[in-house]
Amino acid sequence: MKRILLVVIGLVAGVVVPQSVSAQQPYRGPGCELSRSYFLVDQAEKYLRGAYEAATAAEREEMRANAERTLKEALERGELENPAVWYFLGRAHQLRGDLAGMDSSFDRAEALAAACKTDMDYYRELSWVQLINSAVDSLQSGAFDGARALLTDAAILRPDDNLAHYYLARLDGDDGDFESALEHFRIVLDLGPMENPERQDNYITSVESMGEIFTGLGEWDSAAVYYEKLRELRDGDVSLMVKIAESYANAGDEARAMKLYEEALSQGETMDAASLFATGRALYLAEQFSLAADALRMGVAKNPYALPAMYDLANVYRSVAQSDDLPAADRAAATTAMHETVERILEADPLSAEALRLLAAAHQMGNDSRATDQALARIGQLPVEMEVYYAESSGGVYNIQGRYVNQRGSRVTVPQITFEFLTQDGTVVETRTSGGDTVDAKGFASFSVTASAPGVVGYRYKVGS
Repeated sequence: MKRILLVVIGLVAGVVVPQSVSAQQPYRGPGCELSRSYFLVDQAEKYLRGAYEAATAAEREEMRANAERTLKEALERGELENPAVWYFLGRAHQLRGDLAGMDSSFDRAEALAAACKTDMDYYRELSWVQLINSAVDSLQSGAFDGARALLTDAAILRPDDNLAHYYLARLDGDDGDFESALEHFRIVLDLGPMENPERQDNYITSVESMGEIFTGLGEWDSAAVYYEKLRELRDGDVSLMVKIAESYANAGDEARAMKLYEEALSQGETMDAASLFATGRALYLAEQFSLAADALRMGVAKNPYALPAMYDLANVYRSVAQSDDLPAADRAAATTAMHETVERILEADPLSAEALRLLAAAHQMGNDSRATDQALARIGQLPVEMEVYYAESSGGVYNIQGRYVNQRGSRVTVPQITFEFLTQDGTVVETRTSGGDTVDAKGFASFSVTASAPGVVGYRYKVGS
């Protein structure tokens, strides 16, 4: 099921929906002054009243059709300037679900009797809500093409409401039709900020979505424009500086990007760990190693159990230690910090050959050849090597995926592995076991473990029972 579904249902579920006119209910007369003196208008209204009071759907449609036929006869008789004819014809179209016919007829009536606009807007609103509810039903059943058609009609019926265009954009984005998604998002933006809080959220999210789409398309100048606009709407959101900086960096404006990265890091205490990690990786790719180390170090302080970020930090320290343009004291400090970081990694990831190679590199940069050899020897002593290529939380579930690699020349059995899932303060909220696989020589066995406990931000594991 597409991600859009729950969002739409959540939005519409809170709406007070008027009773559908297709259901049996008392007839509601015009809420404005309209003359029924012309005999065909009077007759048509009686037919409409009968349609509302009919006992069966067939009788209701028969009476409605009679009303429509009578009103069209009135037009043929020259009543083109009679607002009552157009008003009741719009009502007849609306009762049948012909929303284009309803809208057109109401426009003619409004031009002749402006005082009836409020009354006709009631039926436009009623029909619009019916379309939205039908679109939700279609989404629930997986009929996304049907939902798109209904939302398209809703957008035509209420061009001043951004909801239909917003969800059309979301549907198109989910389908990978980014050109159409951008077109609908632009309409939302053209409608401007909204007083209704839900519609205002649609507006703000549309700005963000356009930035994300242009980022995905690699159109960095455009991405920067919309992230800058989003920053105006979300005053104080420091993490947006990172996205803007990334856009400028990819667009070739390194000076502007670095200024924003530095500004963001000066407020690093207000950033979450994920934003700091993203900043550190971007700075690392830009070869701004000292700043990258600052960003990753702040991120790891906020979430010391994010192993991918700790690996990034160790590699950044390695780059700092190897930077010939830095003073020897700074390089030595980076080597020490790298060693300490790798030791922390191995406490959580003891079967990692990558971590042991980083440890060996730290010893080598510290000119300790004996410790270097010992670290490399430990790789060959591992019962198996563990490689984790995915460790993230999504939808309230933290999932780890990886593989056990056997570098030996004979088959091995993976020992029992106990994964501990951790919250921000280091509390173990859930454990899962893996291992026991038999792995062929020079082969591997994939594994996947998940935790559904709330608040999981990282993991560690222990080898053996």
